Amino acid sequence: MRLEDSEAVDFHIHTSFSDSEASIHDLINEAAESGVQRISFCDHANITDRNKNYGSNNRFYDPAIFPSGNPGQKNFYHVAKVFDIFESREYALIEEALDNDRCVLTDAYDLESLPDRVTDPDAVDIEEEPVLVHNGIELDYNPPIAEASTLEEENEIVSGYNTRLKILLALAENRTTCHELYIGGEFREVEKQGIGFDVRLGSVHDVFVGGKPCYVKKDDRFKGLSREDRAEVVDLYFRKLEHLVDSEIYDICAHPSLIERNDRLMRSLPTGDFDTRDEQLSSYYSSLIESFEDSKTIPEFNGKGVERQEPGSVFWELVKERDLPHTRGSDSHRLGEISSRMEDFEQVEEGKRPCKPAK
Repeated sequence: MRLEDSEAVDFHIHTSFSDSEASIHDLINEAAESGVQRISFCDHANITDRNKNYGSNNRFYDPAIFPSGNPGQKNFYHVAKVFDIFESREYALIEEALDNDRCVLTDAYDLESLPDRVTDPDAVDIEEEPVLVHNGIELDYNPPIAEASTLEEENEIVSGYNTRLKILLALAENRTTCHELYIGGEFREVEKQGIGFDVRLGSVHDVFVGGKPCYVKKDDRFKGLSREDRAEVVDLYFRKLEHLVDSEIYDICAHPSLIERNDRLMRSLPTGDFDTRDEQLSSYYSSLIESFEDSKTIPEFNGKGVERQEPGSVFWELVKERDLPHTRGSDSHRLGEISSRMEDFEQVEEGKRPCKPAK
């Protein structure tokens, strides 16, 4: 995905179809009022193994089953169930476009039975520019590379994981679906091929510790680990990110510097021949950027990180230095976060506030 530099976008918005309490209607209106021109609803479709129970605070991922959630919680479902959930959201998006002159849907929704004004921005007769809405998905990337003892084994694990993930996404995107919509005073049946994710957003949230997944942002998940073990967690995190980017399954890599929000893990650096933490982070990020340069996947400048003084100063300085294509994502879970985080983006990019971790 390549974007115009001047385009105001937000490709990371959550709705009440996963772990946000905000409705599609209200989020579109907030985006329009914030001057955002293109948005993507990327609700969570994390992958879980129904045969393993790690408790409510941990998540295990295996590409046989998807979970999704309701407002404020994450529930776990079989793959067929999550397809139904995303079809329901797609239906809601089409209904919203029919009722709301502030938005239009992308070409993925260019269905013969739908009015031109739903899919053609030029057909919307309003003073403001309509918001162009994409249907997306945020899908965790979690190949169990901690189980590998050699690089060859790790690559085999990743290859198998990627293959299964591509098959599941292909199943989702190639099913024939039907919607019954109220158009022009009558109900019409509209057929569409597949769910049609315009934006695939990939995330690395977890690493395995003692056979259990631990959310890298949560400091207490790594309490009691030695410095050496915490440094290994950091290394696993960056290896998983590189595999995500190399897979090219995703359009966008979400919050690549998420791990910097965890001070306990950051205190495990530097290690080896590195003299400072920033020097070691620079080495990790330089390798990651080389993967981005060879991939169609681009990094995300994450709004939640900016708000909390962390998009990773080392990473983003390297991104600017290498002129690497990237995009914005508010990572909004509540009303008001699109507008506030768009303001944060502007302040950082104009040099009015620092872009580095809080200490």
